[in-house]
Formats: sequence, C-alpha cells, structure tokens
Amino acid sequence: FRMLSRAALLFALVAFATSGLVKRDATPAKRVVGVKGILVCGQEPAKDVVVKLFRVNHPLKEKKEDLTQVLDEGKTGPSGMFHLEGNTNGFALNETTIDGTLSIYHSCDEDAAKAAKNGYRRVNVNIPEEYVTLGAKAKKAFDIGTLNLQVIYSGEKTVKLANPDEKKN
Repeated sequence: FRMLSRAALLFALVAFATSGLVKRDATPAKRVVGVKGILVCGQEPAKDVVVKLFRVNHPLKEKKEDLTQVLDEGKTGPSGMFHLEGNTNGFALNETTIDGTLSIYHSCDEDAAKAAKNGYRRVNVNIPEEYVTLGAKAKKAFDIGTLNLQVIYSGEKTVKLANPDEKKN
C-alpha cells in the first residue's frame, strides 16, 4: 500500500508539472512572433512603407526607439502588403521574452520630402501574447488586416528615421 501511494504521488507530481499549470516559459528559451497585414492610404495601397517588429514595446512618449530590440524590419510591397517574423536568437538570456510591437512609419497624405526632413508618422500596434510561441519559426502570424493610414491613430507620434531606404545589415 505504501509503495502504491508513493507511485501515485510521483505520478501526480509529474502530471502537474507537465500539465500547463506550471508556467513553462519561466526559463529562458528562444521565442518567435510574426505579424502581417495590408496598409493603404485612402483607396491606394501604401507601398514602400517602413515596418519594424520590436521585441518590446517602446513607450509612446519616446521619440526614438531602441533599435537593438528590432526583431525584423522591411517595407510594404506594391500592394501595401507586409509580413514580418523574428525570434530572440542572439539576444541575451534575460531578453528572451517578447512583448511584440509593430511600428509603422509613413507619410500618408503628406509630402514625402517634407516627411523625410521633419519626420514620419509612427503608428504602434501591440501583438497579442498568444502569437508569441517557442521556437525559431512562427506557428501563426498575427494578421492586423487592412489599416488605412489616413486615420490618425491614438498615440501616433512623429519620428525621424536616419534613412528609411537604408536596410539593416
């Protein structure tokens, strides 16, 4: 009887530890997040818009973001579509969590040369936690749908980019 109760206790402990009741992401591990969508400016596709996927959200009051936290970046295509994906590979062990944020830098309804000089409008979109998974490839990208950049979004800021045509090495 004593042997049976020890075996039952051991089984219960193993079942509890692997059931999801214990937070498994408490240990450092590579995480990944993906985001996709379509950007428009009124009725036209917003092409060549700079989009960046950050590991952590940068406070709205900050004019500059921490470029060391960029997971992926790119530009929208001719149809305004984009798809970004990044993981924490290469980050320090204490930087393996992801509080994903998509930043969109655009000059919709503004003169592009003036925006390059004075700054681009930056819109931030927080990515829900369920789209952050363990691994190197995203299991499912968060689809933001179609965003019209003519809208002035809450928390929107004007920021300068060193050179929006410059790609990260």
